[in-house]
Amino acid sequence: MGRKNTPMNYPPELLDELKTLADRFELVIRGDERDKLISKFRGELFAAQTSQPQQETVRQPKDVVTVRLNSTQKKMLEFLRAGYIAVPTLAGNLRITKETVYTYLWQLEKAGFEIDRRNTGNHRGGYAKIYRLAKAA
Repeated sequence: MGRKNTPMNYPPELLDELKTLADRFELVIRGDERDKLISKFRGELFAAQTSQPQQETVRQPKDVVTVRLNSTQKKMLEFLRAGYIAVPTLAGNLRITKETVYTYLWQLEKAGFEIDRRNTGNHRGGYAKIYRLAKAA
């Protein structure tokens, strides 16, 4: 008539192999999903930079350069796009050191991003320079 659902006694080493195999499949699947997401975000970042460019104060080169930015550099670009900001403020918002901010500014310029600098005229207790991504006034 009907079969009763009784637990099977599988050998523990076989269950361990099955678990290991399932874990490996999950890693491969997650890696594939991660690669797809990275490709998508790189494509969106590239499209945002090339298909709808800001009005630049300086003409950018025609040839396209692929730039790999880490998540902190991407957040930094968002702050720089919003307007002028000081290095200590960037460092605090991004939870990195001021030295790292200067390094990232240099790397962004080397990658082709145009960074505007403005002297504040304040050398006593304030910020001497502020930075933003170059755009038309």
